[in-house]
Amino acid sequence: MNFSKLFIYSFCINILNKLIVFLSGAYLIRILGKNEYGIYVYIISIITILLIPIQFGISNLIVKETSRGISTGNQSIIKGLWIWSYKITIALIIIIIVILVLLYSFISDSYSDLELTTLLYGLTLLPFQTIILISSASLRGLGNIIEGQLPNQLLLPFTTFLMIIFYNSLLGNEIAANSVMIIRSFSTLFVASIALVFLVVKIPKSIVYLKPNFMGNIWLKTSLFLAFSSGLIFFRSHLNILLIGILLDPSKVAIYQVSVSMAALSGITLQVINPILAPHFASLHIKKEKEKLEILTKRSAQIVFLFTCLITMLFILFGKYLIKVFFSSDLLEVYPILIILLFGQIINGYYGPVAFLLNMTGYEKDATKAISFSTLFNLITILLLTPIFGIKGTAISIISSSSISQILMHRFVKKKLNIDSVAFKVK
Repeated sequence: MNFSKLFIYSFCINILNKLIVFLSGAYLIRILGKNEYGIYVYIISIITILLIPIQFGISNLIVKETSRGISTGNQSIIKGLWIWSYKITIALIIIIIVILVLLYSFISDSYSDLELTTLLYGLTLLPFQTIILISSASLRGLGNIIEGQLPNQLLLPFTTFLMIIFYNSLLGNEIAANSVMIIRSFSTLFVASIALVFLVVKIPKSIVYLKPNFMGNIWLKTSLFLAFSSGLIFFRSHLNILLIGILLDPSKVAIYQVSVSMAALSGITLQVINPILAPHFASLHIKKEKEKLEILTKRSAQIVFLFTCLITMLFILFGKYLIKVFFSSDLLEVYPILIILLFGQIINGYYGPVAFLLNMTGYEKDATKAISFSTLFNLITILLLTPIFGIKGTAISIISSSSISQILMHRFVKKKLNIDSVAFKVK
């Protein structure tokens, strides 16, 4: 499948993903209320942070090394990597659960029964979500980009939304945050089964019968760097939710999440292009085709930047109306936060897919340096600004830190790869 078709299909998947996430968020805040919806989002952020080593470390490693193995014909390393990935993630999940169980007695007095039961049910997501992440990454590494996106991007939010609607239609107003978490756990188990089926169908028979080749120490080091570089951006976004919950209250978490879900609509092209670009970046770099790599980087930055500007203009004009229609007039305080976040998205789009480019070309350490510094800056400024300016202070901190990381990584890309990743050069 050529790049243009992949882009169109991926674009459709991500449009549907953002639409379902947006609608399910609007539905949940109506049936749960701001406070319980804030609790649900807060716990999901905790689970998501726990999954960062798998989602951004091991998954990115699988995409990178599987693509490399296919390009070089070294398929035994692919089989070894997949086996190692499942073993290491099982061990990681066990360690996480044991630590949380040990910490329970210390945190039980600080949280309500509803928050604790929601967290308990949320822990059941860990093994099922892991299967989805690893299976999807393996599919993308093999070149099955669409099948690699369907489970997590479309099937999971869609089945969860349908189950919530069905459950709520049976019980009416009796649904609570912990009930929604149970529903999400069942839907994640269902989608994990589908993801495994997708992978089994697409695995080349030549890989099945090969003796696996293991490079455990190298893979562990690389996955840690990938988790820090790519995962730190994700960690930063969910850390913001945790800090809002601690510094303010769950209802403010709900307001922030609504802002983020609306702002995420402007980042659709970025999320569409990144899974497509990742294996191409790795492959072109290995083949030393610098000119093609630079053209691909520049074109992707231009597409993302222009689309983000368009969506931002639409939200500036019609944002308040959309908030009233899909949520309620009580949530109009979302609007200024949304606009702040959108300008941050424009800056991110302008500098291009620099994090993915560094990670897929062997410069994970440089990406880690930039994102580590910006994450520390984000943490300090949130602690300083949020108590004074509320969620607006959080939003300002977010766009400042993300801009810093993009600018630093752009400089690393220019220095290490001699590629200017910006969408349009300003003279």
